Amino acid sequence: MAWAVGDFAHCAEGLYRTAKGAYFLAGHGGPMTKYARRVGNNCSAGGSDILPLTECEAKAWAEQHMGAEAYEGAFGPAEEA
Repeated sequence: MAWAVGDFAHCAEGLYRTAKGAYFLAGHGGPMTKYARRVGNNCSAGGSDILPLTECEAKAWAEQHMGAEAYEGAFGPAEEA
């Protein structure tokens, strides 16, 4: 999805796993997202960050943001509730 320069709510994230099996979320977003950073006294700007995740947190994120095929490719078949 393309985003416009003035889209303050734009947020893009990707889930990754290190060679040792640690999960992390890499993302960036505008000043109205969790990636916002303070600039000046009362202003914010877009930013980026890398957030470590547990396997449980990574699965929860994947369930919300990835399709079934991509989820199964990363974690195997989804567990039945």
